[in-house]
Amino acid sequence: MRWTDINNNYLIVKHSITQKLKNKCDVETPPKNKSSIRTLQIPLPLIKILKEHKKRQMKIHNFSEDSRILGDGKCVRYTALQQKNILYSKLAKVKTIKIVLLISTKIRYAGII
Repeated sequence: MRWTDINNNYLIVKHSITQKLKNKCDVETPPKNKSSIRTLQIPLPLIKILKEHKKRQMKIHNFSEDSRILGDGKCVRYTALQQKNILYSKLAKVKTIKIVLLISTKIRYAGII
């Protein structure tokens, strides 16, 4: 996600990232399906967090509205998320679940979908 993907209190999902390409950089493309392009309302608590995060990012020398929201110019790696997921699951002594299930559950809980 980039800051340009946020319009007022809405997130416009219009990108897909392919990460696991051998010897290549990440590739940003339109989503595979037209139904994957969508607009989601952002909950107020998350809007406040994003505004604070943007203020911090604006202090960075190369900030632009086209900057990624997370990852300092690079995509947050799936493997990094998975490693943290495993670590925190072990610390909490709970079963590790797939990242996709975790994300969709949190989004539903937040009322985004």
